[in-house]
Amino acid sequence: MNNNFNCDIIQTEVSLDYMNENVLIGTAMLNEIWNSQQKDLFDLLIPFLKYSIDRTTKVNEQLDISKIKNYFRKEFGYENIPTNVIRCLLNRLSPKILIKKHNNYILIKSLSSDAEKIYQQRQIYKEHREKVGESLSQYLNEHFQSSYNTDESIKALIDFFVTKGFIVVKNPKILEMVTQKNGKLDYYIANFIIDENNRQSIIFDYINDMVKGFFVSAAISTESKTGNMVKSKFKDTSFFLDTTIIIQALGFKLKAEKENALEMIEMLKNKGAKVCCFQHTMLEIKNILRAYKHNLENPYQKPTSFNTLEAWDEQRFTPNDVDNFLAILERRISSIGIEIINPNFNEDDYKKCDINCAELRDFIGNNILYKNQQALDLDVNSVSSIYALRAGNKSNEIEKCGYIFVTPNTKLEANVNSFFSQRNKNEISCVISDIDLSSIIWIKNYSTNKDYPKSKLIENALISLEPSNTFMENFFDIVEKYRKNGGISDEEAVAIRTDIYCRRQLMNMTNGNPKNIKESHVPELQNYIKKMYLGNEYGKSEQMLQKYQEEQDKNKKAIDNAISEISKNANKIKRYVMKIIFTIFTLVIFIIILISLCDMVVNISKCFEEYTSIWGLICNIIVILLGVWGVFDLIFSKKGLLKKKSEFIAEYFASKEKEKKKKEFEKILGKEVFDKYKI
Repeated sequence: MNNNFNCDIIQTEVSLDYMNENVLIGTAMLNEIWNSQQKDLFDLLIPFLKYSIDRTTKVNEQLDISKIKNYFRKEFGYENIPTNVIRCLLNRLSPKILIKKHNNYILIKSLSSDAEKIYQQRQIYKEHREKVGESLSQYLNEHFQSSYNTDESIKALIDFFVTKGFIVVKNPKILEMVTQKNGKLDYYIANFIIDENNRQSIIFDYINDMVKGFFVSAAISTESKTGNMVKSKFKDTSFFLDTTIIIQALGFKLKAEKENALEMIEMLKNKGAKVCCFQHTMLEIKNILRAYKHNLENPYQKPTSFNTLEAWDEQRFTPNDVDNFLAILERRISSIGIEIINPNFNEDDYKKCDINCAELRDFIGNNILYKNQQALDLDVNSVSSIYALRAGNKSNEIEKCGYIFVTPNTKLEANVNSFFSQRNKNEISCVISDIDLSSIIWIKNYSTNKDYPKSKLIENALISLEPSNTFMENFFDIVEKYRKNGGISDEEAVAIRTDIYCRRQLMNMTNGNPKNIKESHVPELQNYIKKMYLGNEYGKSEQMLQKYQEEQDKNKKAIDNAISEISKNANKIKRYVMKIIFTIFTLVIFIIILISLCDMVVNISKCFEEYTSIWGLICNIIVILLGVWGVFDLIFSKKGLLKKKSEFIAEYFASKEKEKKKKEFEKILGKEVFDKYKI
């Protein structure tokens, strides 16, 4: 890198223009450039710069940087390229292509050949964008019963990428506006992406190229003047994950969410990062699980929380299952590589760091609609704790920023950045979105995790197909109203509300829009439940539905008894093996003691024969006794180690017995039953 000009960090300055349809062309092209050279991220922008120079400047003519910036933005979708960044890139073209005179640049070599190559590439990716727009337009008009043309469909796709965090919008108000505008389309666009992926179509490949380009663009936006992001490691940074990401990693939600969360954690640790969560985050997770348990125990009541745990719903978790998981929650969090931290700051600590928690809370609360104040308080606590942990230390490199909070809540990221915008200039923010972080660690782990952006795209599409809290609340209200009017029985109302497949069917009926839920959907779901579980021939039989429920309860009881017996037998074997080992140990100890006592008697008798001095005799006896004591001490000091080894051996035999018993019950109740319980 040429050091003739100081290239400052470009974080929060270089950004994509979501209003520019060419942004999809620019990101797809950027991905192709990245595929060909995984080196300095700044260099990736040089082909775009050469093209812009050629189109705005003649040979031997002075460069108009303002004109170049505008052309760059128009053709490739970059909202803002600061002048110092442009100059930084121009220095890399000097002196072979440009010469610098009095802080101005003169073009001395034609760039027409380079520009023509870029133009041809641009035409290819422009065609790709148009094909994506045409396919999406056709899909929306078929399913949404709309009249979206190609350009409108492209804009809708760009808005989808904004709401999912792939295109970063720094202005919180603009982000909120885009989210509200595109909300009704998210479900359709998500379905479109999933369908194209399932078909393994060329359209999905084009979309995937765009998304990979978003990842590269986000990484460029956090590149520092050292230009070492690709190779540098996280030796001095701890990443604190928020509740949602940990819940994903623990496997409470969709399978894709779990896989991607664990992959992100693994990529961070591969590059030397420390992955953590706050103690208050863990307490929030516990509260979510307790609320889930309460809803299971009180199916006839309106839920205390509408947060769904899709994986547990599919596995038909019971209140007892939740209790079992709560008992090992901390161990499970530790097992996936997350350290629980409790910084325990007070008001004075925050004052020392020049942060007013009340002002921060008011700012975030006024700009983000929280369902409950506790969630707001937890976010404020996490952000302020990160700020306090940094203790005034500033860095313009994420690898050296010390501490940072990771969240999928792009609105929180945008508002925190806005709140600290004046005091945090040229400093890595204390909050980063999981997409932005994913882009950075993907760049660092590119050789081993090339398809990670694709996985995140599919994950976000699948999440969009799941019911929101607002959706669930509207749904429950309508089901309850229908039940009170005598339209369905209490048992049917519970079945409709609690069945995950029923909720997904309703999402299909309403296209994911909570405003589309109607009372007429309830009898449709009633029939759906009966057909799904009982078969068409019992479609009108409430008695059969009740019978089915009773059969399910009976089966559940049989399963619980089987699990209890498997565990009982395993514990019995474990106790038996431990008893044998203890008996053998006791016998060995007894033999050693007996031998030691005999040896002591022999030695003491020799002392009486050999020593004439009483003091010499006493000293020798003391030495013998100390030696015997040393033998005892050696044996009993290893008691803990012996216990661990004994438990290990006992666990081995217990697991063998467990597998034996499990196979016996699998023949009776079915293997798929036990797979869900992970016996």
